[in-house]
Amino acid sequence: KDIILVLDNSGSMKKNDPDFVISQAIMRFINKFDQNVRLSIIVFDQEVKIVEPFLLVNEQNKATFLSSLNLIDYKGLYTDSPAAIERAIYELKNNEREDSQKLIVFLTDGIVDTGNTAIDLEKTRWLKQELAADAVENSIRIYSIGFTKTADFQLIQSLAQQTNAEYYRALELAQLDSAFNNIHGLITQQDLVAQVVSTPSETIETEKDIPVFANNEVEQTTAVIEPEMAEPFEPPTIVAEKIIPITEQKQAEPSTIFPYVLLVTFLGV
Repeated sequence: KDIILVLDNSGSMKKNDPDFVISQAIMRFINKFDQNVRLSIIVFDQEVKIVEPFLLVNEQNKATFLSSLNLIDYKGLYTDSPAAIERAIYELKNNEREDSQKLIVFLTDGIVDTGNTAIDLEKTRWLKQELAADAVENSIRIYSIGFTKTADFQLIQSLAQQTNAEYYRALELAQLDSAFNNIHGLITQQDLVAQVVSTPSETIETEKDIPVFANNEVEQTTAVIEPEMAEPFEPPTIVAEKIIPITEQKQAEPSTIFPYVLLVTFLGV
């Protein structure tokens, strides 16, 4: 995994974290990873600074990460988070290791604030649309933590949803460890999914005869069903009428002249 921490260094953070407890929570988060993970740290206020380029998370480098976190002073005037996310995406696109998971962990306590309202609106749109689409295209997941109630939760939720990640509300310092633990758990879960996907083909081969049904559909048979043969059709027998020869018909019919003969005879008498 290649992970970049994008951390808010604006002045409002000092009010919410006067004892710099966040750096300690971040260090506990870093300590959870092994040396297969590379990690970089970006801090932002009105400017964006890479305080630590990519380093493997091993015992020797953990001291270096701690020193970099100590550079956070909460003296920034503004909060240019879109510029920070753009730089993180750029670093992951151009300095990634082959086949690595690319992740951003973004922590802020406020909204996009450059000192110019029109620019703030334009940069917020840029972050939600173009930068989020760039992250999706490059398979970069953006996990976000909104620290205190003043954080722009609509913005960080949009980033998380579009990049198939998650966002968390840490409304007080005590909730930070819980948020970081959840993010670590989700990243570890992605490792398990990757292991299942990369299972050797011979293992799957033993299950090739097990039917798999999608969406609970009933298995469709491919056998050809022969139509049932019906009994041979016998047309109905028509009974022929008895045909009487014409000669017989004349003999059988009564004479139609006879009544007239009787009438003429009667009238003559």
